[in-house]
Amino acid sequence: MKKLLSLLLILFFVITTIPMNTASAYDGGLLNGKIMNRGNGLDITQATQTLITDNNESTSIGLNASAIPMVWYKFDSPVSVSSYKVKSTAGIALTLYDANKKVLYTTSPDYPGNIGTAYSVTPTDAVTYVSFNTLLTDPTKTNTVYEVDIFSTDIAPKPPEAPLNLEANGGNAQVLLNWKTTSEANSYNIKRSLTLGGPYTMIISNVTKTTYTDTAVNNGITYYYIVTAISANGESKNSNEASATPIAPIESGRAILTVKLITDLEKEFDLSMEEINSFLEWYDARDAGTGPSKFAINKDNNIKGPFSKRTEFVIFDKILTFSVDEYSAE
Repeated sequence: MKKLLSLLLILFFVITTIPMNTASAYDGGLLNGKIMNRGNGLDITQATQTLITDNNESTSIGLNASAIPMVWYKFDSPVSVSSYKVKSTAGIALTLYDANKKVLYTTSPDYPGNIGTAYSVTPTDAVTYVSFNTLLTDPTKTNTVYEVDIFSTDIAPKPPEAPLNLEANGGNAQVLLNWKTTSEANSYNIKRSLTLGGPYTMIISNVTKTTYTDTAVNNGITYYYIVTAISANGESKNSNEASATPIAPIESGRAILTVKLITDLEKEFDLSMEEINSFLEWYDARDAGTGPSKFAINKDNNIKGPFSKRTEFVIFDKILTFSVDEYSAE
């Protein structure tokens, strides 16, 4: 019994004294466990120990704009850097230097500082020194830094890809937009400009479909649009630009609708403007992916014969181009 009790006590001592490994939030970090220096320049060697490189986000140091604005580290041999991660109570700027302390890369992200966030940087080689500087400028305030690290690979979450094939079609006091679904996108932002190439102004955000009708437009004005995709990882780059000019329908008169098919065959129809407008509305809707695939044209005024009614169907996928030539019916 005494031997068993002794064995249990020894086992308990071993279990309680061996450190338990915990999952690191900064796996692969080049500064993991390194002793950082802090001060107001790369020559200051006041050590921080490993308080901000220990993978423990409850330990921290304070940075102050006037007294101790930065922490830094020198590698024994050059490294490559593609991303970094930081957790602090205020903004932090990363700077990378070569062996001669020449700045190779620097960035000042709009960083909220309330979570550990990963950022991509321009891949940079031959990095010998790295520093993290507080963006606080008020000398009476302290930026509490909990953890920092840099990585040779890109660990930053990536935003979704830009939407593709944006199309814009003008109608009566409206522009119908449609684009292709983007993988990983939760929603889309739609931006508009009166100038080719922008700058663009947001007209609506968090659109969950891949179509949108802009009704805040005026007939006769050309509008330019781009769409961006949104996910938990941020906003994508801009889609291609698409433009359209809303046009008011013509209420009276007649016109010759000439439809050229993909076979190079041309068909002409003598129609009222009401019929022309119906055709244009159908074409725009079908081009946006809605509506029937064919359009019925009444041929009573076009082809004579012993018929009470004749109808020809125009197939959307067979149309190459079409034109409308108005004329006076007087």
